[in-house]
Amino acid sequence: LKPLYQEQMEKLRELRQDESLSIAEKLEKLKALNKNIAPQLKKVLDADQFAKWQKQTEALLELLRQRLEAAKQD
Repeated sequence: LKPLYQEQMEKLRELRQDESLSIAEKLEKLKALNKNIAPQLKKVLDADQFAKWQKQTEALLELLRQRLEAAKQD
């Protein structure tokens, strides 16, 4: 599990530091990263743990979507 998270954290760090991408592009890349790691996590987490991860991930994506919408309105 730790190697998966280390790899994911490195990709997230790179994504956060990439100033060539818009917020919307970063959000799409974040969705893709989560989609790629989900099958790997499903193999090592039990059903409750995976469901909790999914819920937290969805909440984070929703928060980012709201921030994106707020930024568009400003």
